[in-house]
Amino acid sequence: MNHTLNTRQTQQRAGATGRAAYLLGMGPMPRPTEQDYAVAMMNNALDGGPLQEEDNSNNEDVYIDPHFRTVPQPQIVAVPAPVEFVTVRLPINNNVIRDIDFPADIPREDFFDRVFANMALDRATADLGWKSNDEPKHGRAHRLATNDSDDIDRAFRTLINTKNQPRRRREVFMEIIHLNPAPIEARKNKSNDNLATGSQAAYSAELRLVREKLRCGLHAGPNRWCYVTPEKPDEHVALGYEEISLWARSIHENDADPDCLLPPHCLRLPDLCQRAGRVRKNIPSIPPIHLHINNVPISGKANRNSDISQTAGPSTRNLKRSLSAVLTEESSGSDSDEEALLLSDVINRLHRKFPLLDLPQYIPLLKQAGIVYADTVTEFDRDFYIDLGMTEGGVGRFLSGVKRILEFKKREQKRARIYNKENSVEL
Repeated sequence: MNHTLNTRQTQQRAGATGRAAYLLGMGPMPRPTEQDYAVAMMNNALDGGPLQEEDNSNNEDVYIDPHFRTVPQPQIVAVPAPVEFVTVRLPINNNVIRDIDFPADIPREDFFDRVFANMALDRATADLGWKSNDEPKHGRAHRLATNDSDDIDRAFRTLINTKNQPRRRREVFMEIIHLNPAPIEARKNKSNDNLATGSQAAYSAELRLVREKLRCGLHAGPNRWCYVTPEKPDEHVALGYEEISLWARSIHENDADPDCLLPPHCLRLPDLCQRAGRVRKNIPSIPPIHLHINNVPISGKANRNSDISQTAGPSTRNLKRSLSAVLTEESSGSDSDEEALLLSDVINRLHRKFPLLDLPQYIPLLKQAGIVYADTVTEFDRDFYIDLGMTEGGVGRFLSGVKRILEFKKREQKRARIYNKENSVEL
């Protein structure tokens, strides 16, 4: 036992001497001991290697400590930057909008395909533009050409820079604008076709009957019919598609005469009202009253009132009292008795002044919204008429022209009342 211990101590001293000589550069590298093997294998296992000794008899690196073997460097995987998103607001129709979040790196063709699909537009004919929500609502739109990717790149870059501002708190979105929408008449005819094939199927027979009854040989047209009153067969009242449909539905509901001799109560014909108003306007409300007071001596201011009252008698005083009551009633009720100004007449006057705006094309839309008289126009703002279908350039001229004509009419009515009041009685 002592011999074995002495042998192990001798080997340890020899190994320490050889390691010192190797470290000092004075000898070769010593062979690793069993303890070195055990430590190296444990370190290798901690690094994820196998925990057993392999056959390295043919390996030239058998004397190299596994702990000092070349370990492959870990590869650094680049983390991609987060993708920015842009909110795009698409108008579906006049009352519905849709917000869609698009990634900034979306392929441009895919972007336009999704935009045209949601807006139900033809890519070959539609012309698009865009504006941010920070820009004026009625300002000029930026170009968004489908064949030029620089437009959409520039738009996304502008919106992302605005969105990433440090002090930005408000939402940023991109509003798509259809720059060449269909004309008003085209949309109206399309809606009429859909209406004829859908909701009017229930009273299609009555609709054909009304068309045949009210077809006019003098005023032929695709959407033109005439109603002739039995009292005045020479006067024709123009009717459109909306009036004909309403008339047919009234016959279907047993609210109108199937012979089409009288219009239904729910159908208001502006031309008939206009002619009736003109007839009432031409007839004077009260005849002028002339009072001639003669043979009255004018002796002085003190006796003037007493002499007139004694000469005129009670009948004259009663006549003056009744006349003043009639004048007061006329002046107070003149505004309510006189018919309001028709909006169609106002639009025709404005059309003579601004023919390129083509304002008469909006008469059916305004009539459908219940705006028949000029006084009703001032109850709505600009945005209402733009949503109704008017162009942004024509709304200003339309509102200012209607307001100016209404003010002129009020001044004329005031002058007429003053004139009638001053010239009704001659003393």
